[in-house]
Amino acid sequence: MVSRGAQVVVAGLSTVDLIARPVPLGTPISPGALAAIDRVDMTTGGFVSNVARALVTLGVPVAALADVGDDPFAQFVRSALSETGVDVSGLSQRAGSRTAATVVLVDSEGERSFLFAAGASKHFDAAQTLSRLETFESCQWFLFGYYSLFPEVDEQLPTLFQWSRQKGLKTALDAAGHGGGPEPLVRILPFVDCYIPSENEARRQTNCDDPHDMIERLRGFGAAGVVGVKLGARGALVSVVPGHLEHIPALAEPAAVVDTTGAGDAFLAGYVAGRVRGRDDRSALKIAAATSACCVSGVGASSGIRPWGPTCELAGTDSD
Repeated sequence: MVSRGAQVVVAGLSTVDLIARPVPLGTPISPGALAAIDRVDMTTGGFVSNVARALVTLGVPVAALADVGDDPFAQFVRSALSETGVDVSGLSQRAGSRTAATVVLVDSEGERSFLFAAGASKHFDAAQTLSRLETFESCQWFLFGYYSLFPEVDEQLPTLFQWSRQKGLKTALDAAGHGGGPEPLVRILPFVDCYIPSENEARRQTNCDDPHDMIERLRGFGAAGVVGVKLGARGALVSVVPGHLEHIPALAEPAAVVDTTGAGDAFLAGYVAGRVRGRDDRSALKIAAATSACCVSGVGASSGIRPWGPTCELAGTDSD
């Protein structure tokens, strides 16, 4: 089957998130104890769901490529994404597997910790992904997340990104977890058009403590596109072209911070939406900051995302 609508294909990890809040993250939970909290919400999570749903909300047609299990969670993911407007024809059901799931523990300030079960996501196969990607003939961008979660997956990424670049696609990569190391990142980055890891991820990958040095090291790894470091409440330090650094300030949230889950995914989605909708890199990065600010005002990674117009207004850019 050929899909003619999706301008962006998002591949990698898709999960069901069970979000518990507020949880006192600094206080150990002793065996047999009962900790009373306000609420538990179930939503989609992981790179694929987070970025795809944000892109659709920002007005960009998108398709999801991910492995799910044959359990009720798989149907929840498929239904939630489809109802949002994501093309789910690229979701692959793995018989006998469970869908990846994450328990997200969120404290009263919106900070979080994770309990993660990989499930079907461990079965990622680059050849199968390439085959599915070819069916999206309108695709302009290929996004993958996350680098560093599974070593066996990381080893397939150089081939996947090289093929995507050869097909004329723009590409972006995101990291997660501990961030991984320089190998095989050095074999992936020459084929990546946008890579902006978090400060902690970049520290692990580059063995540098200063964000300026982190970016210089990532450039040394072969990153020729937009490269940067997300700095949380301090915004992001980004190099659009080699030799030039620019600080992208964090924007004031449109509402109180509720949950920081997915803020990094929202940043990437905002940037790609800006580029797909004809903005230059610097304008797209402002939209990225605005999308991230919106994200943290809602529970989970998707409920706080706002449509294109309000997001551009927050970013101080023209929505036309």
